[in-house]
Amino acid sequence: MAIDKLIEDIISLRTKKQALEAELRPIASQLKELEETVVNEFLSRQIQNLKQFNHTIFVSRDLSVRSVDGNVAPLISHLLKTEMHDLLNVNWSTIKAFVKEKMYDPQSDSWEMNPSKLPADFSAAIDMREYHRLNVRKS
Repeated sequence: MAIDKLIEDIISLRTKKQALEAELRPIASQLKELEETVVNEFLSRQIQNLKQFNHTIFVSRDLSVRSVDGNVAPLISHLLKTEMHDLLNVNWSTIKAFVKEKMYDPQSDSWEMNPSKLPADFSAAIDMREYHRLNVRKS
């Protein structure tokens, strides 16, 4: 298949995807509002589940946990002191940004894959792979 045809297909599919996502946004917003209303009704009426229109509707209960005011230092300190360090997760986006910053080459105004620019123990602890993906924007 010719590259022109492939590019035409990619642009066509991305355009369709964007149109469908735009169509879906107000539906998702309306659905969120309706679901919040029904959850409140179920809770006020103490309804656990309801079967209608060949569907079972039910409310599940969950928990949200965050650090106070976004300050994670006291939480991290507590987890390390109590040997609960297995609860700590790595933020890969931040690590990727750090790595790209360390590998930045001012001459090319870009980053270059060069693990020697990283601390040796850090470099040994991560798996780095360069990859490419196709991006399309309307011009």
